[in-house]
Amino acid sequence: MPTLQTGDLMLVDRMAYEGNEPQRGDMIIAAVQNQSIVKRIVGLPGEYVELKKGILYINEAAIVETHPVKKGPLDIAQGKLLPGKFATLGDNRDVQAAVAVHPILTKLQITGKVIWRLRLLGKWSRAGESAGAEG
Repeated sequence: MPTLQTGDLMLVDRMAYEGNEPQRGDMIIAAVQNQSIVKRIVGLPGEYVELKKGILYINEAAIVETHPVKKGPLDIAQGKLLPGKFATLGDNRDVQAAVAVHPILTKLQITGKVIWRLRLLGKWSRAGESAGAEG
């Protein structure tokens, strides 16, 4: 949340990263501990990533995210991503650190890129867009 709601359907491109690298802002499906999770790529290999009060910092500069984000008290200490590693976060940062799941992933753990979502009683929209009042 707020991009996805319970019951939303997603169209996933499982070939999106064949020959392409994940990009910051991509909404992805990943396999983590025998479960599929939906997260957003926020950090790329070699970058320093930090979260202060729900605000994303890359290489010590605040990033303006172009998708809806629910900010909150979530903090994550700065760390440098190793080669081949991608940092992920959910769009809902109004959660306690003890329950937040924000794995560092390899490309092999990413099973697809969310390219569309359908909100029941709504309409299709691109993964980074808001569906508006009717969606």
